[in-house]
Amino acid sequence: ISSAQDLSVNGYSLSMVNVSQSEDMLEVSGRLEYGPTCSNLKLSIRLQSDKGTHKTINCMVKDAGTGSSLFQGSSKIKKNDSLTWTVEDVKTKCMGN
Repeated sequence: ISSAQDLSVNGYSLSMVNVSQSEDMLEVSGRLEYGPTCSNLKLSIRLQSDKGTHKTINCMVKDAGTGSSLFQGSSKIKKNDSLTWTVEDVKTKCMGN
């Protein structure tokens, strides 16, 4: 579990970005505060563990830039891997206006 952080990516402001792990699931969540308007925004959040492994979790945000929206995504990981994850990179892609 890592502490929540605030990030700024391509004009989007992300707050309370939090990574959590339970059993065999890795989850990332947070809030998109503001940014360019996009009806379907894809956030690709690249995470790195304290053991150097990487995982990318994709989150979709509907009506981005029109007010704050929550986002959440998850990915399966190997069970019993007790790792500490940090956000390494975030990419945004507007999938439609």
